Amino acid sequence: MATVRYKRGERKKTPGFSEAKKPRFDAREPVPDADAPELTDEQLARAKAARFVKSVRAETGLSQEAFAARYHINVARLRDWEQGRSTPDSAIIAYFKMIRREPEVVARVVEDPQRTKTSTR
Repeated sequence: MATVRYKRGERKKTPGFSEAKKPRFDAREPVPDADAPELTDEQLARAKAARFVKSVRAETGLSQEAFAARYHINVARLRDWEQGRSTPDSAIIAYFKMIRREPEVVARVVEDPQRTKTSTR
């Protein structure tokens, strides 16, 4: 095997590597990430709503099925909201805010609507 000698000040180059192949990035420009594409405004709104709905249910400590049964929500719809496949409307968001604040009261009102009516006696 032959010995390769370099002159002083000469740099050893890696075989097959070209300076032109090095990626050049400007630190001031954002670098696109193929694994995490930018979200549209609609996708971002769905993600925020999903996180909110899931956090409210998690605070109650109930499974999706138990939560849906207790608060009279379609379990498939609840799953869609939690997984970001659809966005709950403003009335549902308000309903979830009430559940977050007073879960027992909302469950009692939903269970027996006659208790919320005022008697005329």
